[in-house]
Amino acid sequence: MNRGRANLIRGALDHALADFNAAIRLAPERADAFIARGILFRRQGAYEHAVADLTIAIRLEPNNALAHAVRAAVYADESKDDLAFADLDQAIRLSFSLDDASE
Repeated sequence: MNRGRANLIRGALDHALADFNAAIRLAPERADAFIARGILFRRQGAYEHAVADLTIAIRLEPNNALAHAVRAAVYADESKDDLAFADLDQAIRLSFSLDDASE
């Protein structure tokens, strides 16, 4: 995952994709791997793949605000405003409920 993130940051998308694919093969229960690959797919403009990965991440961790926020961004890229607002609303709710729980 760390190497994949580093490759994503430096723009080596093919290497990052290979790293994220390996992470998912090794630990398919890790939502963060699906989120990272979803971010990569968004950068490539592969919105259908991005939504699929982010939806898996949300299925694995329904309370993951980042997964909802990134999927909202993908939906916004696709001009699917209703879906984008719904996910963004959920991300905000989760962020505030997590903040409230820590106080």
